[in-house]
Amino acid sequence: MEGVASRPWTVTFANKSDYVQCSASSFNGVDPLPGEDKECYCDPKNEEADGYNMMIQYWQGVQASKDAEEQQAKADAEAEAAKEMDNEELERLEAELAATKAAKAAEETAMKAKHDAEKKAMDDKLAALKKSLEAEKKKAIEEAKQDEKEEKEKQEEFEKALAEAAASAKAAEAAKSAKEKAELQAAAEKAKAAAIKAEVKAALAKQKKE
Repeated sequence: MEGVASRPWTVTFANKSDYVQCSASSFNGVDPLPGEDKECYCDPKNEEADGYNMMIQYWQGVQASKDAEEQQAKADAEAEAAKEMDNEELERLEAELAATKAAKAAEETAMKAKHDAEKKAMDDKLAALKKSLEAEKKKAIEEAKQDEKEEKEKQEEFEKALAEAAASAKAAEAAKSAKEKAELQAAAEKAKAAAIKAEVKAALAKQKKE
């Protein structure tokens, strides 16, 4: 025992069969020199019982400390993993919220664009209709003025023909010779025919207009 005291070692007590297998499992899982070859020795006299108990307690403390460290490392890893999962979930929720906001904004923009397009189309349609009505009104006024002018010209032409017919008739009555009277009478008939023709022309034009 004195030759190995300077190196890490452990101890255990034999079972009722006085047999102990030289493996870490027989020493409460303690491996004083991990990765190295080890040898086991027996102390039949058990002269260092107190020291053996202290060594067993020492390794139990080491193992307990190791277990505690492993448990703490495991707890820290689980906490970090949970934190990572929480961060990922938070990022996912934030991404979903951002996507929802973006989709809503896009929808509102599309609806506004559609409303503006429909309003513009309606305004353009109303403007075109107004322009068309104004053009038709202007055309109707011009046509009415033209008809009034033509009617006036026809009336003047008719009155002129009547005046000429009356003058010719008067001249025929005042003629001293039969020849002059005949000439004047012919002129009166011609003027009268022209007046009748003008009157018929005016009537036909009026009837065509109606």
